[in-house]
Amino acid sequence: MGQLSRTNAIKQPLSSFPEWTSTHGIPQVGRSRKLYCMGFWAIITLIAAGLLIWQTVLLILQYYHYDVSVQIELKFEQRAFPAVTVCNLNPYRKSVVYNFPKVKRLMDTYEYTMKSISCGADPTCYMATNATLEQYRTMYGFQGIYDTAALQTRAKNILGLEIAGYNITDAVDKIGDFIQGCSFNTQDCDMTNDWETYIDPKMGSCFAFNTNATHMAQRAGPIYGLRVVLKTNISEFLATSDAAGMRVIVYDQGEKPFPDIFGYNVQTGSSSSIGVTFVDMSRLAEPYGQCTDDKPDNYLYDLAYSTEGCQRSIYQQEMIDNCNCYDPSYPIPAGSNATVCVIPDDSEPRGDRRSVKDDRRRTIVLFFGPRQQVIVENFLVNFHASFDEYPSLEAEPGTIAEVFLVLRPMATIACWARLTNLSSSDNSCTQPCNEGVYEVTVSSAKWPSGSVTQVGNCIEGEYDESCLTVFKKNGALLEVFYEKLNYQTMDESPAYTFTQLLSDFGGQIGLWLGMSIVSLIEFCVLAFQLIAGLIHPKVGNAVAL
Repeated sequence: MGQLSRTNAIKQPLSSFPEWTSTHGIPQVGRSRKLYCMGFWAIITLIAAGLLIWQTVLLILQYYHYDVSVQIELKFEQRAFPAVTVCNLNPYRKSVVYNFPKVKRLMDTYEYTMKSISCGADPTCYMATNATLEQYRTMYGFQGIYDTAALQTRAKNILGLEIAGYNITDAVDKIGDFIQGCSFNTQDCDMTNDWETYIDPKMGSCFAFNTNATHMAQRAGPIYGLRVVLKTNISEFLATSDAAGMRVIVYDQGEKPFPDIFGYNVQTGSSSSIGVTFVDMSRLAEPYGQCTDDKPDNYLYDLAYSTEGCQRSIYQQEMIDNCNCYDPSYPIPAGSNATVCVIPDDSEPRGDRRSVKDDRRRTIVLFFGPRQQVIVENFLVNFHASFDEYPSLEAEPGTIAEVFLVLRPMATIACWARLTNLSSSDNSCTQPCNEGVYEVTVSSAKWPSGSVTQVGNCIEGEYDESCLTVFKKNGALLEVFYEKLNYQTMDESPAYTFTQLLSDFGGQIGLWLGMSIVSLIEFCVLAFQLIAGLIHPKVGNAVAL
């Protein structure tokens, strides 16, 4: 009897459901008096339900694809003039840094290697071998490099290691020597308040204009922008400085400029016009895209997050973790007690057999490339060995001192070079979510013209040549201006939102089954009746409609 009551409690809601549901297919099944009619409407309803499920799956997949749409809008309102940084393409004065022993050693080795490469390509050329420079050539990793551009790049990078620790105050440009004239919006610049000076380890002295956004853009065009007369001194160029000119980068206030990576070269003897247009970009973070405005741990810079700043921060941490020192070209992480990576000069003790024997914790760690193998008691590349493990290294008194003479600087350079050339596998350095980008148009013309009578701060008789000749060789005119005062905004937004998903789902259930949200509630009521009937038949009968 109890089983029969439970069966009735289930049958009654099912039999009455077609009478009171608002869906279209199910009532047709319930009202059919003929079996074939009932089967027809049942098949139609099942097909419609299958199509509904198929379309619903497509909608859900579309939603979880997280597509974005970009809304582009032109705005016209007053904006601050961008920040502009200019640097000399020659970072340090030759007359000063060639007095630094390690820098002179590097430059002599670089020029010696350059001559060796050139001579090697000429069968008739003979070049005397310099044993000392050959040793330094091996130490710097110049051996095996036969492309002059690759050699120059390596020497430029090593310069940052060699110059670390020296006082470079007299080796870099002063603002009065580098900037010979300046005007903004037809008015003279305030050289004290408008410009900031900072030292970039790779570029030397750099001078930044309008970093505090005090100057606003009044009108478009070169006359109403920044006009700067710049002067370098090609006679002071290092052997590794192959281009005569300046470096300029235009960026948004609050961002850290990286002139060695980004920016544009300004050729001496030319007038360079840089027209800029501002683009305000807003990107979506996960799950729609890969962006962040949050600085990772050990981020090196105080200003806003950038991809380049993140990559440099990771690289510096890798240097500290793997080479036990930090690259002097970049800041040291806050709280780190790492020492700067330096290459010992000839006056520093190398550690002889006795000092090695007293300190048995000392470990040889080499990271050499295939062309820079160093054999130590028949052990080769990527060699990690302590003297406790290989006491035979101490066997010959003369050998170990010679080994340390070569290995100590080479290990520093090799470890540094390995990480410098290593592509980061860390994908954490994404784009910033909010970024101001300046699109740039560059044009140039010869400068100064023959009709110019006064150039910069030059006074006739100050140089062996005329002022016009001096600035044709060493000077440049730079103009930075807004091409137009309107700017573009590019805002990412979800291409398919959850609201659209619900709306489309409602359209689908209405199309295929004639259902609405009320119909869904009716199915919920039916499910409640069935569950109640299974659990307690009396309750099921009581809630039956």
